[in-house]
Amino acid sequence: MTILTPFAQTSGEISVITIEQAKKTETIKDKKDGRDLVSFSGSVVLTIDKGKTHINIKADQVNFDRERNMLYASGNVYMEETDESDALKQMKGTSLLLNTNSLEGVFDQTKLKQTQTSYSSGTENSVMVLSAKLFSRDDSGVVAFKKSQLTFCEDENPHWKIKASRAWLLPGGEFSFLNALLYVGHVPVAYLPFFYYPKDEMIFHPAFGYRPRVGYYTQTTTYLIGRKPLPSATESEGYFNLSTTNRLMEQRREGLFLRNLDTPLPLSKQSGDYLKVLGDIYTNLGVMYGLDGSFVPQDSIFSSIKFSTLMGFSRNLYFTEADALYSPYNKAGLSEWNKSAFAGVKMPFRYYGNLAFDTNTSPFRLSVSLPVYSDPFFNSDFMNRREDMNWLNFLTEPGVTRATEEDKEKDSEIDSFNWKINGSWSPKLSKVSPYFNFSITSFRSQVDFQSKNAKNPNPVSPDRKFFYPSKVVPFEIYTSFSGTLFQYPVLEKTTEKTKPPIPELEKPEFFVKQEEPKSEGTIVPTFPMLSVPSLSMRDVEPFTFKVTYSATPGFTSLYTYSANAWATPYESSWDQYMSSFISASGKANLKEEAAFYGGVFGLSHGYTLNTMYQKHPSISEKYYPTERSRDNITLSDYKARKMDLTETGSFSIKPFVFTKYFFNTGIFYNIEKNLIKTEFIGTVKDPLWELKKFEDKRENYNSHELTLTLAADEKSHSQKLSLRYSLPPLLPSRKVSADFVFPGLSTHMESGMAIESEDDTKWKYLPFIESSNATLFNNSLTLNQTYKYEIEKKHHEYVTASLGYKGFGVDFSSMYTTGYTFSYTKGWQHDQNEILRPYQLTFKYNSPDKTFKFWHNRVLVVPRIKTIIAFDLLRPPLSYLTFDTEIEMKVSEFTSFSFASESRNDVIFRYFQEGLNYEPQIPGETDFMTDLLNSFAFGNKYLRRQSGFKLKSLSMAMIHNLDDWNVSSKMTISPRLIEEENSSHYDYSPYFTFSVIWKPVSGLKATITDEYGDVKLNNK
Repeated sequence: MTILTPFAQTSGEISVITIEQAKKTETIKDKKDGRDLVSFSGSVVLTIDKGKTHINIKADQVNFDRERNMLYASGNVYMEETDESDALKQMKGTSLLLNTNSLEGVFDQTKLKQTQTSYSSGTENSVMVLSAKLFSRDDSGVVAFKKSQLTFCEDENPHWKIKASRAWLLPGGEFSFLNALLYVGHVPVAYLPFFYYPKDEMIFHPAFGYRPRVGYYTQTTTYLIGRKPLPSATESEGYFNLSTTNRLMEQRREGLFLRNLDTPLPLSKQSGDYLKVLGDIYTNLGVMYGLDGSFVPQDSIFSSIKFSTLMGFSRNLYFTEADALYSPYNKAGLSEWNKSAFAGVKMPFRYYGNLAFDTNTSPFRLSVSLPVYSDPFFNSDFMNRREDMNWLNFLTEPGVTRATEEDKEKDSEIDSFNWKINGSWSPKLSKVSPYFNFSITSFRSQVDFQSKNAKNPNPVSPDRKFFYPSKVVPFEIYTSFSGTLFQYPVLEKTTEKTKPPIPELEKPEFFVKQEEPKSEGTIVPTFPMLSVPSLSMRDVEPFTFKVTYSATPGFTSLYTYSANAWATPYESSWDQYMSSFISASGKANLKEEAAFYGGVFGLSHGYTLNTMYQKHPSISEKYYPTERSRDNITLSDYKARKMDLTETGSFSIKPFVFTKYFFNTGIFYNIEKNLIKTEFIGTVKDPLWELKKFEDKRENYNSHELTLTLAADEKSHSQKLSLRYSLPPLLPSRKVSADFVFPGLSTHMESGMAIESEDDTKWKYLPFIESSNATLFNNSLTLNQTYKYEIEKKHHEYVTASLGYKGFGVDFSSMYTTGYTFSYTKGWQHDQNEILRPYQLTFKYNSPDKTFKFWHNRVLVVPRIKTIIAFDLLRPPLSYLTFDTEIEMKVSEFTSFSFASESRNDVIFRYFQEGLNYEPQIPGETDFMTDLLNSFAFGNKYLRRQSGFKLKSLSMAMIHNLDDWNVSSKMTISPRLIEEENSSHYDYSPYFTFSVIWKPVSGLKATITDEYGDVKLNNK
């Protein structure tokens, strides 16, 4: 049964009440005023829908007054409410009085559970549980509780709770208390006469803090356009998790506050565009204010626009060692306000500005970036700012230390920046394409700025460093011309493709629909699928030919400056450049390509012209005082100029190009030679170039090669055999390579013969190189192997092999190297005898994570082992063993423990040395098990010291989960060698940390760190 409340219709929103379940329904009279009531009894279930609010009510009995829109439920009342804010409210009580039109109501002996859904990955939903003797809600959404108890712990006996005489849950997730006590368990630990946690934002988003150098500060950000983005995961730490939101909500300005509503902000209204006013005050440093904007215009020539204009009024800060603080006053008790310069003009403030935009116009593209800094320290002084205020961290955590601030200041220092304007232009020339295409691939103007130290600077003034222009590129441009001079068959204008006509087929009689008696449904006639041969989309051309050309000319101009031209930031020395430079370069190609029968035969021939001209029109005698230094620059320009002409050609035969598997098989020939090469043969005073024309000599050939390839390609495997011949006049060489790829296996091999020089015409073998990789049993078993053999030198250069299977691994390597002998006076010495020697053998194991479950899956145990045994086969006494273990035990929803150890044995060779009769002998216990047991001889200090098994570190960690609290601790013991002036000793002091974190208020935490005896509280 569905009921529409009449009063709701007049307000524009209809409250719809639906009776889902009731054992008995009747009409009764109200005993007080005689009104008609609709009474439902017996496991009543009903829903109320108004707008986007959905309420589900369960009770033993429900009476409804249609005239007043009042609903009264009694007996095991349960109410569940959801709205567009995705907050789920669950309430239980003895009775409920609710106005179904305004959703105002009173709940008796209630318990409310509110769950806020998280939209961030890795973030859990927030749950709040609030119980009270009396609960009421008005039409604005304010919920009031009398004699309430609040916790974020769902346990029947919560680990913490707040009891208050009055509590209010406001729209948007805000809440407040009156006369409240904070309990941990049953122990009261804090009293709050009044507490209010606002979720609304002030329009200027204040953030307060303290840093030793700049002092106490207030940072404000006022958005004129757009709104503050959501805080990141790290920024939101320390807030009440229930109060923070991970999605943007609708806002309404009320005075100086922006009130968050329960309505999520639609995606259509969300934008990254903003214009904000910044205004900061620092008690030591000074003030900063300005504008910052970023826009992504729609239907505009600009794809993005960003700009910033910031001004900082600051003063010198002096560090006073007496009280370890910074002071804005000098020894005379005066403040020294900072100045800056722009183009040599003094400014009474420091500044930062930026203008950056990209155009969205095709085919023209332009990008501009013009940042400017008054000094390298502007960012570290003024840009370390926030827009969110973490009150709890501000009150409970210590401030930033001086050392931390100095490190951050150094990291934030700006070393360089540049002004840049670049773009491109690619016009569409459809009427002349493909015969002619033109584009400006790039054009650029750029000024690079570098920082330098000022002359005789004040060590605390920001103008102790400043920026100077190190390089200026007035204009740089690169263009491209390309096209087709001739093509056969001649290109035809493309026309719309038309589908081939489908012949109409006469339907056989037994496929024609027959009239049948009326029946449910409709009979649709079906026809058999006919196999019709597909028409060929193109015929193989017996001959194709085309002539193409391309050219890429470019021009660059450059001015370079010396840092010595600027002594202070208040000078302007733009005309005092070290040198000016221009260059013009270009590359032009003319290429002919022919193909017979779809590529069975292929032929190409081309010419490439490379040109370069560069010059330094002016070279400053101030910075290059000697004639020799200036002549060296001029000489480098002369040597760089060139006009080289190269000819290339290739021919290919691919007889199986139309087959399914052998299409890459063929004969390939290519040649590249220098027809004209420029060589500088003059001097600085008498420049002269020689254009060397082509002669049939070896130095004029870049490549001349014939390749025979036999290839078979299939989906799962392929094979290729290539023979490469170097042709005269190049030095002869014959190279062969083979590649085989099969499912789970791949192999590559190569070798050959070559004549290495004209003086030695003897053929020499090239090294044989082979590598293979195999994976078997669904990649659980892997094998890798490499091998190199120097055929000419007749020795094996190296062999490596590795095997891996489910955490186990074996690595072996051998190398062509000398052996070693040990001298008690000189140490390890080469024996000067090079042969292929075993180099290293390594066994390793890394156990996969495997969980063992006990006590009905309440206890989980995860053991981990990692070990490496590395045998040095050249110097066996240097072999070693490492053994790392860890065991983690998790007790379901309670705690987790982990124990880890790291051990190492650097004398494992002494367990085998007697059988190998190897010198030198390592002293100590030679029985493996005995030596291992000696490492546990806690009653015998001597045996423990002589054991080769050394415990490098031992750590124990614990994380205890208390629903809303996490208690974690870790202790690590690692011996440290302490070296003093006349002695050294080992220190075994532990490194210990202990922290307590309250999940709902993660900023409310305490951390104790014991760094080898140095105890610190809240150490970061």
